[in-house]
Amino acid sequence: MDAGDADAFTMMGGDFDAGDMGLPMDHAKAVELYKRGAELGDELGHYNLGCAYFEGLGVARSNKKAIHHWNLAAMKGHARSRYHLGATEMQKGNVERALKHFVIGAKMGDEEMLKAVASEGYKKGRMNQFEFMEVVRVHNAYNEEIKSEQRNKAVGFCAIDKAMASLLGRENWMSMSAKSPPATAQQKANKKK
Repeated sequence: MDAGDADAFTMMGGDFDAGDMGLPMDHAKAVELYKRGAELGDELGHYNLGCAYFEGLGVARSNKKAIHHWNLAAMKGHARSRYHLGATEMQKGNVERALKHFVIGAKMGDEEMLKAVASEGYKKGRMNQFEFMEVVRVHNAYNEEIKSEQRNKAVGFCAIDKAMASLLGRENWMSMSAKSPPATAQQKANKKK
């Protein structure tokens, strides 16, 4: 973090926000770190600040500031921010504007927003079949483009990590996973040679 790494500030903020990695849950500290990450250009820092302002966690609740930070994150390419902006526009009755956010997010590979485009756009007659199918085509092409064996392994590892943390408790799992696994019989035999 001394190097001014925006991602590091945001990730540390997330750890304080959730009380992960042995850190105490401290929403105010999380917001401080998200702000620093956002100042350094991290879109996730802006997104998390938007969520903090929306929920009033660590800061006074402010829809105006939430929308401001979600807009900044969305302009930097953060898809999930589009979902919140779209939902906010739906609540205001600005359905066409909401749909634009959902379409952009769906084209960025977000499943929730593709569902929103289907339900709010296509099924309600706000877009025709060809417009909807174009969104689906771009959505699928994006997800196909980012597929990789390494990404699939990482997703699987994260799912296992979350499941074990849930089952054993985050601190127990972290201490267990930090230890080296016991040597197999083959490793012991190789060591004796």
